[in-house]
Amino acid sequence: MYKSLFLISLLCFLSGCKSAKNSPITQILKSDNSAIKKVADQPEHYELQIIYTSVKRKNDGKVILKDYKYNVDASNYFYPASTVKLPISVLALEKLNKMKDLDVNTVFTVDNDTTKASFSDDLRKIFAVSSNEASNDLYEFMGRDYINSKLNEKGLKEVRINHRLSTPNSGASQTKK
Repeated sequence: MYKSLFLISLLCFLSGCKSAKNSPITQILKSDNSAIKKVADQPEHYELQIIYTSVKRKNDGKVILKDYKYNVDASNYFYPASTVKLPISVLALEKLNKMKDLDVNTVFTVDNDTTKASFSDDLRKIFAVSSNEASNDLYEFMGRDYINSKLNEKGLKEVRINHRLSTPNSGASQTKK
């Protein structure tokens, strides 16, 4: 609960942060909010790592990106939460585009599940409500090895998607199909 509250508070704060003196991350970690303070006071306990990219657009339309990092250590595992849903979605769409008998409107089920959905339904759920179940459906469609080999081919050599999201069989290597 605190992790969710912390991330929500962080994102809300960062969207309005205007000071150039300190990094936005430093500013939020100094907050008096009890949930933020609890995490900020024990970053090792919570394995706190933050990467924030500020996106600003100049009057001429040019985009300026500025990265801020806190406690980032590539040797420590970082659980990216819902950010894994974007690459899973993109890879599923790429795979679908290469298949002759399937498209985004194809209705499917996973294993013996009674729920039927189309790929477009799952994609909408992923981006509208961050559905773990919809993301897991796409994970099942491709499988862990396929996902990671494609990420590697695209140059994301240090990125691995190792499991499903919020499900009892999250780490099982076999997909349900």
